[in-house]
This record gives sequence, structure tokens and C-alpha cells, in this order.
Amino acid sequence: AGGGGYGRGIGPAGRGGNPPGGAVMRGGPSTRDLNMIMQGLNNPTDMPQQNMNQSEAPRKPPEPKLPRGICSGCRKPITGQKIQALGREYHPDHFQCSTCLNPIGFDSFFEKEGQPQCGTCFRNVFCAKCGGCNQPVTSHNVTALGSVWHPECFCCTSCLNPFNNTTFYEAQGRPYCNACITDVLNRKMCPGCNNPVRTNAITALGATWHQEHFVCRACKQPFINNSFYEVNGQPYCALHYNSVRQ
Repeated sequence: AGGGGYGRGIGPAGRGGNPPGGAVMRGGPSTRDLNMIMQGLNNPTDMPQQNMNQSEAPRKPPEPKLPRGICSGCRKPITGQKIQALGREYHPDHFQCSTCLNPIGFDSFFEKEGQPQCGTCFRNVFCAKCGGCNQPVTSHNVTALGSVWHPECFCCTSCLNPFNNTTFYEAQGRPYCNACITDVLNRKMCPGCNNPVRTNAITALGATWHQEHFVCRACKQPFINNSFYEVNGQPYCALHYNSVRQ
């Protein structure tokens, strides 16, 4: 008698009862969760792995190279090295000579009518030949007597001295200085070298020759006993006279 209302909530030793008011305890770990925790402690490798690189920023994919122009040779975009020439852009392998079509690349080139030319083609195809040495004239030049000359080649035909911007004279299409033109006009010209004959002259075939230049037109050998044959105003030895006549 006189017993309190909480006596019923106390169960036997070792067993928990319900809290006052009949409330049920909730929110603690379930038996399944406890089993997983215990299993993880015994076997750490079986626990779900967390992302260990959460602090690292995600890597961005490499950005594609933007085109640097359109190649005038292949009409495709240029993304690497390029050559800018004559108002156009090229892949290095596609910048080529418009004559021989060999690549020019980063080498020097010449321009002809808006097209690139390699050095060899420019000299051999487009350059005038020097009136003195018959080689291409690619830079500074002298124009005279209907020809283009290297400055160092435009000299007196007889003494080979340069004119140095002084007056020159013309005889038989060749330039002469003031000192040599008198000899040219007053003396006979050797048909073999087109120079004046001053000494050791040979007169033959209506002309005056230097002795060393009066030779067979074909083999360039001197005549034995001064015996020669004439064909079209030119001297020949007996052997080549027969071959020319055939």
C-alpha cells in the first residue's frame, strides 16, 4: 500500500524497461549497423572507401589548338609553325617554288609575278644573262649595247679595264675604252678572238688573224705546214674538212 507509480517500470536485473509514460527509445544504431561497424574494425579493407582526392581540383581536358590561319598550299588550317609570305600563309612544307615545286620552307626566295621562286629557278629561268660572262644577273647591273651586264664584267673588250662610269665606245657590238678604240678602228680584228691584231699576224681568207688563233675550226689544232681547207669562210684541217663536206 502507498507504492509509487514507477515500480512497474523497473524490470528484472539486466533487462531494460520502457521510460515513464510508455515512451519508446529510438534513434540508436541498429543491429545491422553495429555488425557493419564491428566488421570494419576487424577488416579495414572491407569498409567503403571514401574519395581520398576530395581536396584535388578536377583536371581539365587540354584545350584544342586554335587554327592560326588557312594554308594557301593545301587549304587546311594551320595549328603549328607557319610561314607568312607574299600576303599569304603556309605550312612550312607547303611553301614551295612555283616553277620546280620543291619546298622552300624557311630558306630565302625570290618573287616573280606574285609567286615564290627558289634561287636556282629564279636565276636560270627569269634572270637575263650577262653580256660578258653569260651568267645570270640577279642584282645590280649595267644595261648597255642591248645587253645586261654584271658591273665587273662591263669592261673594255681589249684591255679588260673597267670603264668606271666613263665614256665607252662600241665596235662590232663590243665595248671599248678610249685608248683601245683607235686600234680597233685602224687595225684588223682577229676573227678568232674579235680583238685587234697588233703583232704576229697571219693574213688568210680575207682577214687578219693572231697566229695562235688561226687553227682548225673543228679541232682547234694548228695546221701542219700551214696547209688548210676553207668551208664557208672558215679554216679546217684535212680530216675535218672531209667530215664537214659529207
